[in-house]
Amino acid sequence: MKRMYWLVLICVFVAWAALLSGCDTREKRLQQEQQLMERLMADRLNMIRRVRREECERRLMDSAVYIVDSLRILEARLALDTLNRPYKPWRPDNPGPGPSIDTLEIKPLIPDSVKNR
Repeated sequence: MKRMYWLVLICVFVAWAALLSGCDTREKRLQQEQQLMERLMADRLNMIRRVRREECERRLMDSAVYIVDSLRILEARLALDTLNRPYKPWRPDNPGPGPSIDTLEIKPLIPDSVKNR
């Protein structure tokens, strides 16, 4: 019986020690949660920075491609060979209304046709 008593006492002591060693204090748990939140927040911020940097680089590349394309088109236009043709002359100014070409009176073709009516 004494032996059984000591065996039960040792089992209870081992169980109690296991429970106490497995349980952290509240402060330690809060500290671990805080560290976890800080690590997750840092990961999230790094991801946001990476996405924004990639978007900025993409916009920068798009604008650079647009500028380069514009310069190449301009260079191609300037390099066109015009075969030394003279330029097309400008259209002359409008002189305004001139005198009428027909200044004669209107007369009937057959003189009797107007008088009979």
